[in-house]
Amino acid sequence: MEKEKLKLTGILEERFQHYDEVLENGCNDPLWADGVNLNLIRNHIIIAKRNIEEVFSVEDYPDVYYRMTPKKIDDDYMAKPDKIREKAKEVLDMFNSYFYLEELKNASYYLDKNQLLETGIGSVLCLIQYLDEAIKEDDLVGMRRLSKNSDYKIK
Repeated sequence: MEKEKLKLTGILEERFQHYDEVLENGCNDPLWADGVNLNLIRNHIIIAKRNIEEVFSVEDYPDVYYRMTPKKIDDDYMAKPDKIREKAKEVLDMFNSYFYLEELKNASYYLDKNQLLETGIGSVLCLIQYLDEAIKEDDLVGMRRLSKNSDYKIK
């Protein structure tokens, strides 16, 4: 029983730590805003507290149990939005300043689908277009996703 109590306490502590980390630094979810993930973690905190209520007696609740459960946050919340915007613009500038970009664009008119796929030219041109659109639309999730691993992508 003591082992289970330690486990449940550890789970709740980990959930709070994860929440704090995502709130401050965001996450790397390619499809969902940080707010959606924070609300999911909040639900995990609520469940972890309920599990403690089922196993512990009230007088034995661990200190972490009394930490306030985070309030529901706006699903569109993004941590460090200015940093995401800055990185996206930096990556787009890096792609747009690529020495052979115009040649790649010209080649895309003469290559068939298989050649565009094999060479990666089609993927790069799509990435540039999508990143440009994400910046124009202030789509922070899209900017974060498309800017990730930019050094690898430029190679």
